[in-house]
Amino acid sequence: MLWSAGRAASRFPRARAALPRLAGAALALLGATAGARAAERPLRIGVNGHDNWTTGAYLRHPAETTFPLLARNGITTYRVDITADARGRETLARLVALGRRHGIAIRPMLYVDDVTSEDVYRLVKAFAADIDLWELGNELNLRGAETFAESIRRMGVARRGVERAAAETGRPIRTAINVTAFAGASGKGLDVGKTTYPFLDRAVAAGLPFDVITYHYYPAATDRATGWIRTYLEPLRRYGKPVRVTETNCGGIYRGDDGDSAACAATVTDFLEVVRSDYADLISEVILYELFDDAAREPGAEQRFGLLFDLDRPKRTFAVARRFARPAPDPAAAPRAGTP
Repeated sequence: MLWSAGRAASRFPRARAALPRLAGAALALLGATAGARAAERPLRIGVNGHDNWTTGAYLRHPAETTFPLLARNGITTYRVDITADARGRETLARLVALGRRHGIAIRPMLYVDDVTSEDVYRLVKAFAADIDLWELGNELNLRGAETFAESIRRMGVARRGVERAAAETGRPIRTAINVTAFAGASGKGLDVGKTTYPFLDRAVAAGLPFDVITYHYYPAATDRATGWIRTYLEPLRRYGKPVRVTETNCGGIYRGDDGDSAACAATVTDFLEVVRSDYADLISEVILYELFDDAAREPGAEQRFGLLFDLDRPKRTFAVARRFARPAPDPAAAPRAGTP
């Protein structure tokens, strides 16, 4: 005879009273198990660099030096800003070759101001075998609503070059649209509702095709506790596109933090934990900004965003990135004494 929980409960009042508690305990166990699995899941982690620039830290520390360091620490993507000219092609050729050697995928962000579709076509076709996603423009939504139409037009010009290269090579090359949101407490004073989603909505309404959304977010220390991380990320679901975070760090850097404080490390940890536990189905990759501090920049926050002070002086945020890129192994899976 098949045993029925309902039948047992009707015959045994104590069993009936215990069933809700048992069900709750079972659900809690399942939730804890799911949470543990999420905590164990590696999150693909990358960093930003500026190897196409003609001054600053990335000339002192070229990718030939930094890529082995990144690879040893499980950091497997590298975002770089690129121009569609000869210098941009030379920079990408060097980075792609090094990336192949060290297992690091190159994520180019292409400046779209004044590009032609022909320029983009030649650039994208040259790297079709190695680069399958091009980010078209950087933080264009921050230029303000009055510039949306022109920014979307320029992205469309670049997109046509990408599409032509994809058609001729037969490669599945995609494009990404980038938007940025800063927590109100970050010092920027920008609200997510003012430009972030209106920019995406305008692009959709204009018929601009895009395959991926890339997102920039510099959380404040209180954003996890107050629910702001969810407020900022949850609306991304409505566009039905995969998301990659291509810039993040602690918002405290805008208020004078050097990025090496315990508070900054805790803020970045909070953000990565929320992404890994609650948004793994949406966000596949997080790229932190950026690899090096750079005194050559204009004074202020832009000098302090590095995960490294210098090549041999890591910050606490670098340790956070490394921990998420290569989480500690599950102790239960470790070999026991006496076993092979």
